[in-house]
Amino acid sequence: MGNKRTLFIILTITLVGAIVIPILFRDSEETANQTINVIVTIVSSMASLLTLVIAILLFNKFGIETPLLEKNTSTVFNLIEEMKKVRFFISGDKYSLMVRLHDSSHTSYESWYSERLAFSTEYIEGLDRLFKISDSPFMPKTIYEKVDRLRFFVMTIISDEDLKKYATVQVAGQSLIGAKYGRFNEKDMTLLEFLDIIDDIKTETVNWISKHSNFPADLNL
Repeated sequence: MGNKRTLFIILTITLVGAIVIPILFRDSEETANQTINVIVTIVSSMASLLTLVIAILLFNKFGIETPLLEKNTSTVFNLIEEMKKVRFFISGDKYSLMVRLHDSSHTSYESWYSERLAFSTEYIEGLDRLFKISDSPFMPKTIYEKVDRLRFFVMTIISDEDLKKYATVQVAGQSLIGAKYGRFNEKDMTLLEFLDIIDDIKTETVNWISKHSNFPADLNL
């Protein structure tokens, strides 16, 4: 929108100048037809120049930006498809939850928002495909930063005795037998904090698509 407005202003100023200047500086012996011919010549020359400038601008814009946006979009779509596959199995003392990565409707879990979570040591492995897509150089940075919050770099293993104070988190499909659990980046994370991360990923993804689309994002998320 800004580029179009700038081009319109430049075109208007050029057109006005091409008409006004020959009139203001017309020789006293110059006839009206001669003045008109000068104006037409100037307008024609300026139009050719503007056409060249616009062509250069469009070449730069669509020569680089369009393929880049296509790469961005393809990567985001791959992420969405992977998000649809991810499930988290969260088990507390008296409850079990199946949390879907693409689902931001978590108000029914309000009773357990304050529960502290312990993450399976295989948790990162279960999200390997998701992280590989997110790490793509074509992933929009705003979305990457949200997905990266699901990743821990340090885990402090929790003893079997202390584990009773936590709800455990696993990526669905991983074995429960002999699993070990730890604290996310050596800190306690509550269920609410974990759900907020999930919500932020979906929200940022939908917002990015809406921003770069001429149509409302009607996604099965």
